[in-house]
Amino acid sequence: MHKAKYLFQNLFTLLFISLVLVSCSYKEVQLKKIESFKVLNFDKEGAEVELNLLVDNKNKFGFTIYNSDLNLTISKIELGKVTFAEKVHIPGGGECHKRVVLKASLKDLGVTALASLASLALIKQVDLSINGDVKVRSMLFFTKRYPINLKEKIKL
Repeated sequence: MHKAKYLFQNLFTLLFISLVLVSCSYKEVQLKKIESFKVLNFDKEGAEVELNLLVDNKNKFGFTIYNSDLNLTISKIELGKVTFAEKVHIPGGGECHKRVVLKASLKDLGVTALASLASLALIKQVDLSINGDVKVRSMLFFTKRYPINLKEKIKL
């Protein structure tokens, strides 16, 4: 009798988990647009930039970006690897506007690249490119890697 009860519990648990997973239909999250770009901090050590993004998450659940492997290019000047300065949570349920702060180390850039970056302050529009991927976590256990390949013309 004890074995039958144990078997029934395992079967019920497996059935329940299967139903939950089948009922969750996942829709791809879209990074629709970079709405604005602003340099928060810029010195010889590094730069912090703020991006305001329009993100479309049609899923019922939100997620948190917890890791990234992104490259940032501004008007053909490769800044190299960038990281998130703070956690980013994207809620579920449709489009949302999100403020994101990225940090870039400028230690490996040459003097000419730094001078070119400084001259960007004089122009009214930059070409911004973000390539790479981000890792997201949702519902404590679901993790996924999303490729990012975005190119935009941003007014300063």
